[in-house]
Formats: sequence, C-alpha cells, structure tokens
Amino acid sequence: MVNIVDVSSNNPQPDWSGIVGAGYTVAIVKASEGVDYEDHKCKLYCGQARDAGFKIGTYHYLRIRHGKEQDARTQARQYVTIWMRESCDLRPIVDVESMSNEAANSAEWSDAVLSFVDAVESMVGFSPIIYTSPGEWGPRGLGSLKSLVRCPLWIASYTNAPSVKTPEPWTSYSMWQYDGNGKIDGKGPYDLSRADDISAVLAI
Repeated sequence: MVNIVDVSSNNPQPDWSGIVGAGYTVAIVKASEGVDYEDHKCKLYCGQARDAGFKIGTYHYLRIRHGKEQDARTQARQYVTIWMRESCDLRPIVDVESMSNEAANSAEWSDAVLSFVDAVESMVGFSPIIYTSPGEWGPRGLGSLKSLVRCPLWIASYTNAPSVKTPEPWTSYSMWQYDGNGKIDGKGPYDLSRADDISAVLAI
C-alpha cells in the first residue's frame, strides 16, 4: 500500500518529517490553475517534500469558460513547464471538477479535457493522470470520451473501498483519494489518498 498526501497553498505548512513518519511516501502539490496562475507554494512545497524523501507529483486545475474560446492547450503548456521544472516522479495530473468553473456545458467540458490531454501527450510522450469524482465526471457527459481510458484515474470518493464506483470509461482506478479533510499525527487538514501500486502513474 502506498500512502499519498496532496497539498496546496490552502493547507498549513506541512510537517514533512511527521508525514514521513506516518508512512506517507508520495506528495502531490498543486502547481497551477487556469492560465497564468501558479500556486505560490508549489516550488517551496515540492522542494521540501523532495528533501524529505518523497516521490513528487504536481497537478493543474483545469479552468473552463462557458461561451468563450477554450484555452486548455495554453493551460497544458504552462503547467507542463512547471511539471518539468520540478522534475516530477509522477505523470502530469489534470484536476477535472466544477468548482471555480464558469457554467460550461458538456461540449465545452469535453473539448477542454480532450485538448488538455492531447497537448500534454504531445509534450511529454504519455498520457496524464485524470483526477475527478463520479459526481463531477458522469453528469457532464464525459463518460462518453472512451479514448480517455488510456489515462490513469485518480478518483475522489469519500467512502469505503468496496463502495468506490469508477465512472466510465474506466473500470478501475490507480489512486483513490479517500479523505478530503484528513489529519496526520494530529495535524492538517490534508487530502489523503492511497494506491496499491503506483507504477501506472509514474513518469516513465
């Protein structure tokens, strides 16, 4: 079992030594959101986590604008620049959820997600990880994007493991975020995930 913590500038300063001591070995840090926004703690947290011995990942929060030209490829290019700078161990990650997005319809969601994934693949040579939840993915018609089964799934589902339901087109997940308000050694809150095997999400 691989234990994973993910953090952003919304979290308090992580106690990296305490997190390591609790058995966590992978740290995922928010890198960016939309166009021209880099999380101001990304570089700091990535450096601290790497120095503490973690494998490192970063993620981008995809912004989708209703009724406006989509800029998903620009977002992907800017994010991959950060991903490369931090020499991430995990594949690039795109966060697909509705909060902070602007009433995009299903066609706009589909166009943005496909464009982002294609752009990342053209730059790094493999598919990114998609982070989402069943409630975010399915209702927007994204389950019809069958080709995205090539992307490893990081699912957010705050339930017991036997009850986790993967949205189409996936039949399994590579990482499971099981707690969005977790404590480690009494400190936090942190988003907590786990994986049986992280080989499918490594940047190799």
